[in-house]
Amino acid sequence: MRPSGLLFAFPNLVVVTSAHFVLQLPKSLGYNDVLEAQPLCGSFDVASRNTVTDWPIGGSAVSVLSTHPKATWQIRAALANDTGTWTDLIPSIAGAGLGDFCLPAVPGHAEWVGLDAVLQVTQSAADGTLYQCAAIKFVLGDAAIIPSSCKNSTGPTASFTSVIPATASASVSTSTSMSMSTSRSMATGPPIPDTPCILGLFPILLLGIL
Repeated sequence: MRPSGLLFAFPNLVVVTSAHFVLQLPKSLGYNDVLEAQPLCGSFDVASRNTVTDWPIGGSAVSVLSTHPKATWQIRAALANDTGTWTDLIPSIAGAGLGDFCLPAVPGHAEWVGLDAVLQVTQSAADGTLYQCAAIKFVLGDAAIIPSSCKNSTGPTASFTSVIPATASASVSTSTSMSMSTSRSMATGPPIPDTPCILGLFPILLLGIL
């Protein structure tokens, strides 16, 4: 579902009347344009288990449509029976640009294999924080097959706000083509001191362009 305030006037040009985002992958608990700023899940019941997505420890895709020109993203999870305690699955991402973007293999939480959980994606910008959630269950396995709907618009840029952990680095690196300079900073190995881990262009890190 796309925000009601979103108009596409020309290819790759987005005009918005209100800045929001839509969680496209995994399947969201729901989307309400007006109440998206209401935690924990944009007004939807965090305990809902109507549609549950299996989430391999090796990683699964997170795809969003953003109508905010500049924002910080958080992708985190909580056990379904303890939604007062959240764990970051990857470091926060500072991004700029409008349109689709997709992380093809956000790693799972190995300690929670077999347990019901909730994935929460937040977008924070100058006008506040927006929330969307999905019901998930962590399972053993390599990264899930990347769906064709996991795609990235041309132009946006982003960077992790802190050094990416080695476990998450390995998951992202093995799921994407890392033939350019970003492969060095995303590869498993010693952390890069006192500098953010640069994603570079979304098409490089995340999957490709439309």
